[in-house]
Order: sequence, then structure tokens, then C-alpha cells
Amino acid sequence: FARSQTVKSLTVAGLQHEVPIETDFAQLFPQLQALDVRIIDPIRSNDKYVEGVFASVFAPKLRKLSLSMDIARSLSVQLDGHSMAFAHTLRTLRLVGTIDPSIVEWMLRQLCVLTDVELDVMCVEPHVASIALLVQHMRAGAQSEPISKSVERLSVQSSSEDTSNGAVYRGLLQRFVCRLPRVYCVRVADEAVLGLRKAVRTLVASGVATAHAPHLQTLRVLAWDL
Repeated sequence: FARSQTVKSLTVAGLQHEVPIETDFAQLFPQLQALDVRIIDPIRSNDKYVEGVFASVFAPKLRKLSLSMDIARSLSVQLDGHSMAFAHTLRTLRLVGTIDPSIVEWMLRQLCVLTDVELDVMCVEPHVASIALLVQHMRAGAQSEPISKSVERLSVQSSSEDTSNGAVYRGLLQRFVCRLPRVYCVRVADEAVLGLRKAVRTLVASGVATAHAPHLQTLRVLAWDL
């Protein structure tokens, strides 16, 4: 990469060996505001590469970040030692591919002005088998602590085989939606809207939403195309 004082938007795509983790985007592009990083090949064993990617994209003026990676679930990635230079500027975050939900949570906790999040459905775990089990988990306080107090809109991408999988979207509620107290709108695939609305209504009617996630009472669940 050649250093530039004027570049504000950048897309970087390639195989792991084509996107070196030594790249310092903050140094090369000090005015960078929008960055899209796409790692094409699956990351199966190189945890240091994942950590390097996160370290290299921390340009201090970023307002929009998109990361596309497939990271093996078995990979142990340690990110606690990294600081996010754009924590007070990033407004929009898009995560595509298989990215462990613990990594997603780690990012959301630090991004204090983030308002818009787009997640791949592959980031959602665990899946919840039934609405009754979801209510039970909520009453027990499972994964109930907030992970962001700034996110207002959450969108979820899904492949065609995921759109009718209610267990995934109940997992989405438990892992993310219920723990984002300022979220007022969730967008999902058209086929998932009715099921997610039903799950939200059930949580509200059961009373657990009042105690653990009162924002569900006014949550809007919409299709992607609205």
C-alpha cells in the first residue's frame, strides 16, 4: 500500500497471504473513515493472523467498518490486549462470515458510539430450541448483562437455508437483542419476521422482558426490504 493523506474509504480483499497483518492502516491512511476488509480463505489454525487483522484495522478516525472472515470455532483468539482507537468514532459495524460471538461481544462492548450493526447469522450461538426454553433462559438470567448501550439498529444477514430456522433467531434474541437495551429495530429475512415477532411477544407476555429486557415491549421487527 502507498501512503495517502486523502483516502477516506478503502476496500481490501484477498487471501491471507495477500492481506498482510503488518499493514498499519492508521499510519498509511490517517484520514480513513470507511474500511472494508475481506479475507477470502477460511482461517483454520492461524489465531495470530486474526489478532493481527484486528490490530491493523484500528485506524483512529473510522466511522464505518466491515469485516468479512470465516474463523474456525476451534480457534482461540485473544483480543483483550488490543485497544480500539476508533471506539469513539465508529458508528457502523458490519461482520460477515463465521465470527465467534465472543469476538462480536468484545467489539460491541468497546464501541461506545456505535449505532448500527449488521451481523451474519453465522455469528449467532447458541441456538435455542424452543420459545419455552428461551423464556426459561431469560428467567434464569442467562447472558443477561448488556453488551452495548449505544446500538440502536441491528440487521441480520442469512443464507436461504437459515431463514426459517427459528432456533437461530431465538438464539439471536438471547445472545444479542435482549442485551442491547437501546435497540428499537431489528431487520431479518422476510421468512423470519413472523417467528421473531412471535418470540418477542411471548417474552413480553411472560413478564421476563419487563425484568430483563424492557426494550422488547416496543421493539420493531422488520424485513430487510422495508
